[in-house]
Amino acid sequence: MALPLFGGIAEALVDGPREVIIRWLPGAVTSTAGGALDYLVYRALAPQEVDLSAAPTAVVRDALEYRATGLTTGSNYRFAVRARDAAGQADCNTKVLEVTPSGPPACVEYSRDVAPILARCQGCHVGASAPQHLRLDSYAAVIAGSVRGNTVQACDAGNSWLALKISEVPPGGARMPRDGPPYLTPYQISLITRWIDQGARQSCAEPSPCADVVPPTFAGLSSLVALDPTVVRACWSEASDAVTASSSLRYDLYEADAPGAENLRGAPQHTITGTSCIDLRAAPGTALCLVARARDLAGNQDANTVERCVTPPSLPAGPDYSVIQPIMDARCTHCHGSEAPRRFLDLSTFEGMIAGGSLGDTVRSCDVNGSLLATKLQTRFCGGVMPLDGPAIAPSERALIHRWIEAGAKKRSSDPSPCGDQSAPTFAGLTTVSSADPSEVRLCWAPGSDAVTPADTLAYDVYEAARAGGQTFSRPPSYAVVGASCLTIPAAPETQSCWVVRARDGSGNRDTNTVERCFTPAPACVDYQSRVQRTFTARCIHCHSGPSAPNGIRWDNYRNATSRQSLVSPCASSQSEVVAITERCAMPRDTTGNRCAITACLTPGQIGLIRGWIDQGANAACPGAERCP
Repeated sequence: MALPLFGGIAEALVDGPREVIIRWLPGAVTSTAGGALDYLVYRALAPQEVDLSAAPTAVVRDALEYRATGLTTGSNYRFAVRARDAAGQADCNTKVLEVTPSGPPACVEYSRDVAPILARCQGCHVGASAPQHLRLDSYAAVIAGSVRGNTVQACDAGNSWLALKISEVPPGGARMPRDGPPYLTPYQISLITRWIDQGARQSCAEPSPCADVVPPTFAGLSSLVALDPTVVRACWSEASDAVTASSSLRYDLYEADAPGAENLRGAPQHTITGTSCIDLRAAPGTALCLVARARDLAGNQDANTVERCVTPPSLPAGPDYSVIQPIMDARCTHCHGSEAPRRFLDLSTFEGMIAGGSLGDTVRSCDVNGSLLATKLQTRFCGGVMPLDGPAIAPSERALIHRWIEAGAKKRSSDPSPCGDQSAPTFAGLTTVSSADPSEVRLCWAPGSDAVTPADTLAYDVYEAARAGGQTFSRPPSYAVVGASCLTIPAAPETQSCWVVRARDGSGNRDTNTVERCFTPAPACVDYQSRVQRTFTARCIHCHSGPSAPNGIRWDNYRNATSRQSLVSPCASSQSEVVAITERCAMPRDTTGNRCAITACLTPGQIGLIRGWIDQGANAACPGAERCP
């Protein structure tokens, strides 16, 4: 019989003077016996070797970690883990990790104590597209912080966003790391908190900045030059400080699009540590002005007002989309990514942006005022100002997005401009509808063509209705895709839906075909997480989540979604308010009213999935507990 597939112990984390946490990735059963795996934890006190033929120290089921307690501080322990199936067979891995439990040091060092913990965060927070421009891969990057401006407030962990976001209940947004659980352990959190409260120094050999009240000496920005139409370089001479080491001094850069317009009391648009120059994005042909100030670890900032301005050369063909995507990656895709994006708006690719989300008109080529992407960066139209977790994006980034839209919102600057094009694409419409899964359908068509817009940037708008001829073409499409000839979308088992697909070019012209296909998927169990929660996540939780959710109604997880029988009445969708309110398009609130004149209801398929899930018992997963007669 085949042995379980298992990679062995993955990590061993000190979690106090006498405790260690052992973790591993799930194994796989390969024998015909089936059942769940047990995980056998072995321990030895060095210099002894781990005896994998002896009885294990612990046997774990239904978990991927083990907490070893009662250890001796300062002693070196060796751990190994094996997987055992229901037939009693264990895998043969010999992977061993060593770890020494220890108490918290009197002075927390960045490289020794903090950096290994922050390595957990580097799956996201690295590179130029790091979320909120927050990189956690070096001391300089951690001290520079994010666009919020208070990632690390030395000597004050209670006001440091880094410490707040890893806490059990962060004051805003999701708890970090985003891939948790597991999250950081209490011991790891305490080390980061103590490091900040001790002054967030790079080395304990440096003096503590916590009593320092004198700002650095700094002459301000020395030069600002355009390297090309979309990049400028700002430089300065190094500042000095009586307490903070020069390598730990931060430089705050404040942007404006006109001389003297910088908001020097607000959060800086850029913060940098450990260098005296920075390259910034800029908009072709648009003025950019900067003031740079030096800040020490205690938060004291000099007050210079030296300003430099530059106007990069114009770019008649407009910038490539490649200069826009890093802005989206840093500020938008943690909500509007490829996995269940809010309002079904995926900003992780050019195709996702041009397809648009539930509200449509994310980008109207050549029309900044008609593009929601531009409008929502500055106003509360259809909800809050974006990014919702603030602060506003830098003036240079906003101007760059405007220039890209004005020049035609092209994927490549070499593409022909769609501005002024009034001819719709040639398109024969939807050809086939099929279903390999009763909870979704696959729509396919032959690619359209257009005299101006390249084939790989043509959009295909999908209009859905519950009955033949019921599509409303004056409203945003139910779904859209760019440069593809098929699209898989949710569908409700045993429920008919009908679709029309139309082609849209770069100037927003659509063909007017009325080719319709209808389809009724087979009976099936509606899975909550993959089908229903996906809709709630995309359309509801930007309002209905967290402690301030309207009327306390939350749709962010199964427990909250099923907490009120008036909203979700198992086995009785006709008595469930969530069905009634979405069928009459009173919700989501981004349909009509609330500073928004866009009607964007849930699709019949999405409502049908919610209705089917409720009528099957509103279970947490498939197969369910069969609560319904």
